[in-house]
Amino acid sequence: MDCEILHFCAVIIIIIIIIVILNNNKLTATHKHLAALFNKLIEDDQIPEWLTAGVTVLIPKNENTENPKNYRPVTCLPTIYKLMALL
Repeated sequence: MDCEILHFCAVIIIIIIIIVILNNNKLTATHKHLAALFNKLIEDDQIPEWLTAGVTVLIPKNENTENPKNYRPVTCLPTIYKLMALL
């Protein structure tokens, strides 16, 4: 289940990147809405908590799952936050 969440996050990000590339670096359907959201966040000079809240999943590094050192934490953040971080 945890790996499925990570794969889903990765697929969504890849789809958005492909859409941006295919549309000459413009999101045609959502561009105005994203631009308005990003402008508001920049103007307010505050990032809402929901935008930076992530889901952390522990991925085992090997088959020895008894030792906590054998886990790698991976956090899935909202895609909007990842896009904003690129600006």
